[in-house]
This record gives sequence, structure tokens and C-alpha cells, in this order.
Amino acid sequence: MEELRQLQERVLIKKQLRLNLLNQELATAKTQIITRTKHMVRELWTLYPIIEFPDHRGYSICDIHLPSSENLDGHDVNTISVAVGYISHLLFLLSDILDISLRFQLKCYGSKSSIYCNRKNKLFPLYVETTKRNDWLNFYYGITLLNLNIVQIRTLYGLTTDNPAETLANLHELKLALIS
Repeated sequence: MEELRQLQERVLIKKQLRLNLLNQELATAKTQIITRTKHMVRELWTLYPIIEFPDHRGYSICDIHLPSSENLDGHDVNTISVAVGYISHLLFLLSDILDISLRFQLKCYGSKSSIYCNRKNKLFPLYVETTKRNDWLNFYYGITLLNLNIVQIRTLYGLTTDNPAETLANLHELKLALIS
């Protein structure tokens, strides 16, 4: 009986040592994943730099100014489409790197990107091709969904969002939080 108890103790000690070793390997792997993820996020922000203007009155992505989504009237629609295309691709890659399922799925096609709304079962453009009122309404709805995706990621990282329409400002603050 005593031999059986000693055998069980030795087996238990071996299993405990193996468990400790596996926990150390897991901790090392987690650290490596976190380090790699941070590196990839930093690289992503170098591909899609968001810079605040020196006068603190706006932001640009890849040297293209995008005003607040509340103030897009009067701006060149091609420039807006290019900037929003960059933002779409940035969010798409960022969500993939951070392993986040975005609430509204992005379809990235450069300046012809779009976003899918499950509630309406419809794809909304993130660009404008005509001056028709309906095209602009669909575009604004798409931008709203895009901004909600940004709010989603910000919330996951503990950031509040006072004005979701400030697309680049919100992304810039997210960038600072992620790379610090």
C-alpha cells in the first residue's frame, strides 16, 4: 500500500513539473504573440500614417485630408473616396491583426470600398460617384457604419468616443493608445 502511495506521489510530482514547464512555454508564447502583434500594428500605422495638422484643425491619412464626416460638403469626392478607402483598408487589417470581428464587414476595393449592414442586409458605398441625393445618403450611412467600427475598436481598448464623426481624430487617438 505504501509503495502505491509513493508511486502516485512520484507520478503527481512529474505531472506537476510537466504542467509548470507547459505554463512557462505558454507564457513565453503569449509574450511573443503580444510583441509580434505590437510590431505589426506599428508597421500598419507606418503604411497608413495619420498626422495631425500643425494648427490642430484636422488630420490627414497618407497625406490626404479628410474632414469630419459632418463637414464633407464642398470637398472633392474623389479625395474623400481615396481617404475613406485608406481608412477601410487600415481598419480591415487592424481588425485582422488584433483578431477583432468588426460589427460591420468591410469590402476593401481602394477608393471604391463598401461596408455591409446586417440589419438592412445591404452593402453601402464608402464613395460617391454622382451628385444624386440618394447616393449621398447611402454614402453617409456607410461612413456612419465605418465610424461605428472605429468606436467598437476604441471601446475594446478602453477609449471613449465623444464624436464618432471625427474619423481621423478617433483613429489617431487609437493609434497612440495601441503603439504606446
